[in-house]
Amino acid sequence: MADAILPDARAVSASISLCEQDGKILSWPAYRAAVFTLRQQVRVVERDEAWHALRIADAFRHAVISAPVLFSGGVDSSTIALLANGTWGRANKGGRGLFVITVGARDAPDVVEARAASKALGLRQLVVDIDQEMLKATIPKVVAITKSADVTRISVGLVTYVGLAAAKREGYRLVQAGLGSEELFAGYRRHRQAEDLEDACWQGLLSMYHRDLLRDIAIADALGVRVHAPFLRLNVVQVAMQVPARYRIVEGTQKHVFRMTAEHMGLPANICWRKKLAAQYGSRMVREMRKLSRREGHATMRDYLGSLLFDLGTMHERRVWAVAKEIPEGSVSTYGEIARIIGSSPRTVGHALTKNPYSWVPCHRVIKSDGSLGGFARGMEEKQRLLRSEGVSVLRGKVITPSAGDEKPKNKDSQKVSLRPV
Repeated sequence: MADAILPDARAVSASISLCEQDGKILSWPAYRAAVFTLRQQVRVVERDEAWHALRIADAFRHAVISAPVLFSGGVDSSTIALLANGTWGRANKGGRGLFVITVGARDAPDVVEARAASKALGLRQLVVDIDQEMLKATIPKVVAITKSADVTRISVGLVTYVGLAAAKREGYRLVQAGLGSEELFAGYRRHRQAEDLEDACWQGLLSMYHRDLLRDIAIADALGVRVHAPFLRLNVVQVAMQVPARYRIVEGTQKHVFRMTAEHMGLPANICWRKKLAAQYGSRMVREMRKLSRREGHATMRDYLGSLLFDLGTMHERRVWAVAKEIPEGSVSTYGEIARIIGSSPRTVGHALTKNPYSWVPCHRVIKSDGSLGGFARGMEEKQRLLRSEGVSVLRGKVITPSAGDEKPKNKDSQKVSLRPV
């Protein structure tokens, strides 16, 4: 695998730079296959945490390039900026510090912390303030690009879109971001609850395309900007996954081994160990979206986003289609699950799906709670064929492992369909 630094941050084609191998950027299928192979080969190395931190530091230094950074002031983006800043002056003929972009409301935690971190690291920071008028103009663009009305996907996507658009206005077509860190080092809430933390990290890495990368690739391509993801380089993945699970979460502190790594590389301790909110909350993006939704006359953010995504159908039909749109390939949901999310009934959900005019809303992934296939406008044989082509097991007209969530969502804005891979 070649770890060559990409030289020109102002003239690079659009995509997500997952990894380079033999001078070529890997496609997601090729990258996923490489990660799957690593999973078969990599074994946990039983050494102390400091030893692992040194190995991660060495791999990560080779993964970071001399290019601007989407900067929140957290340990991930700050470590990337710390390393990139060391080569920025040489690459830019002694110019001022590394250029970083921060997105958020004026009082957002990410903005406050990023300002302090930028000053401490000697960076050249651009803060893009989000306000209601800017969001009203930008949200429809992100909804159209991602073809999604999911609140989490859009709120995170907005942070990415605004940051990349700002970089492009400044003349940069290559930007670095911290994609993948949460999966490698157990940064999500679900990792705290995982019975097998090592397996949860591998599974998250292998499934992040549909959850994160597909959204970010679409945004980057739409803007003509490329995103470089140092954490997703295969050499970084390899050394990270050799770390024993007990070093990922230590006494409740998540990503412990990477925080130790960052401190070893010279990042100030207060930045290394600061707890950070997810991007959509740390930037106050969700708060501002909620304000705008109400101002535009919608009870929930999901309703507002659905009104932008779908220009046909009734409000109820649009809400059904918006939820069904988020069911990933290889998974199913039920009429009942969707009904619980939008506060409707399974029968009316089924009726709305029969009227779906959009080819990118996967109606065939919605089944009955007993596992039987339910209806489909193009016939049951076609529904069964589509499900099987996506890896879903169907036997005698029933999905073998149906999804049947029992809990009623507490928050209609943030609750996703309870999806179960089959």
